[in-house]
Amino acid sequence: MRARNTLWLLLRFSLVYGALVWFCYVTTAYAWVEGASVSLVNISFNLFDADGEERTLRLEIPERGAVYVYDIKIAGTHHTISRGYHKHAFILVLFFGLALGTPGLPLRRRLIALGLGGVLTFGLCTAMLMSDLQGWEVAAFSASNLPDSDGPFPGIIMSMRGLHRTAAGGMLPIIIWAFLVAGPLLEELRPATADASGS
Repeated sequence: MRARNTLWLLLRFSLVYGALVWFCYVTTAYAWVEGASVSLVNISFNLFDADGEERTLRLEIPERGAVYVYDIKIAGTHHTISRGYHKHAFILVLFFGLALGTPGLPLRRRLIALGLGGVLTFGLCTAMLMSDLQGWEVAAFSASNLPDSDGPFPGIIMSMRGLHRTAAGGMLPIIIWAFLVAGPLLEELRPATADASGS
């Protein structure tokens, strides 16, 4: 019976996750999320850019495929970096698949977990994009024999680079979901388990 329940859980998650991936494929959902991250990044430039620095990022979606266009103006020089579009929002889709595919959750708890976890995971998507910009700018200045650039963001953003380039980035939504749901559920079960063992 336990093996059958486990298989059902896996099948349920696979169906929900597959439906979400399909939905994002046939709609502009990925581009919408990435566009929201781009807007947040542009707002953050106002916080971190020093005097004489001006940076803007935009997502262009021509027929041949979406690209990031990153404009940098520093000390009177202008640089434009174009890079292929990367779907950072895949981790958001993974989180929603876990949140919607987990059975037995009360509606209120599911909605709270979706909202809180969605915000955290979207922040992770944006941080991954920031780490990309950091790497692109540093590499572009080095390749052009220009004075070294520290990049647009504090060095802590570079810590996201390892997560972004490895499977660790995809694991974080699972970890977030575990803390939001599995942890509280275990706390609720602990008293019942203790009472059963005591009796």
